[in-house]
Amino acid sequence: MAVLIETAGDSAVRQYRLIDKTKTLSSRHNQTTEPVYHLVEMSRAVVCGVNVSENKQSKMLTMDVHRVESVVAKTVENFGVAFEFWCEGSDPADWRLEISNYMGFIYYENAGDASAWLIAWYPPKINGNKWTYDIPANPGYNGALSLVIKKEKYTNPKTQKAYDYSCEMKVNGQTLKGGVVRGSAKLSGYN
Repeated sequence: MAVLIETAGDSAVRQYRLIDKTKTLSSRHNQTTEPVYHLVEMSRAVVCGVNVSENKQSKMLTMDVHRVESVVAKTVENFGVAFEFWCEGSDPADWRLEISNYMGFIYYENAGDASAWLIAWYPPKINGNKWTYDIPANPGYNGALSLVIKKEKYTNPKTQKAYDYSCEMKVNGQTLKGGVVRGSAKLSGYN
């Protein structure tokens, strides 16, 4: 089932269960999320449709989609909902980790080993300008993950992109280093 989250700034306004009359939305979504496909991976779509909900005040509405204008991969620039941190790196392969208490998840994706995990949100341990996430393994869903985010400058050696925060993550027997974008979400204890 496809779900559309209508956003304004970084807040969700409404959610729609989509009935895709074009029969193209799912395949276009899958194309944008390659090379790693995960059932809950999000993409950014512009669609034209009609609200066919019986109860227009419901939290989950229904929309008949009659035209799909565009479907693009989700990025830190177009995510559209509040998040705490967006970690990314390219060594040894492209990977990213999104942390969003607002959405209730931590999402990890690694193109190098074609893995993707959706993990329930965990609060970090905070020590000044350092955030530590120690996430235990959940067999069948995700392995253990340890992440340390620091407020210190980092430049990706492959892309030369500069960041104000850095991270080091231990996952699947690898140590990954990368840059971090601090989102707009405000949580107690965050600087």
